[in-house]
Amino acid sequence: MLGISLASALRLGWVKALPGGPWAVLTVLISSCFVIMGLGAFVTGFWGLAIVLTGFVVHSVAQGIYDPIMRREINALSNGPVRAPTMAIATMLGNITFAIVAPIYGWSVESYGHPTTMVVVGTVVFFLAGTMAILIQRR
Repeated sequence: MLGISLASALRLGWVKALPGGPWAVLTVLISSCFVIMGLGAFVTGFWGLAIVLTGFVVHSVAQGIYDPIMRREINALSNGPVRAPTMAIATMLGNITFAIVAPIYGWSVESYGHPTTMVVVGTVVFFLAGTMAILIQRR
């Protein structure tokens, strides 16, 4: 999967050419990976595994696009002496977000099942990240 992320990071130019730019593309990709994996969990056997793995591939493409874009944004917003601490803070915020969201996700999986939770998360991510993508495009 890291090879897929690397390949998508190296071919980042196609993302800029699409309508909505990179943030809109990331919104669709991240939402799609959750929905695809959730739907794949409803299917048993070989085809279920193939669908879930397709979701992981979509996630790898999204990760390969997100990392270079985020680094470029941080580099543009921070000057030399604070660039490294800014990168560290961005990583820390990601870890804090995970620590907050993981128990909620776990509760949802226990209460409603993994496939349903993933489809709901994909839908919520689509609307929230879509709103953020629109706001970022307007700045």
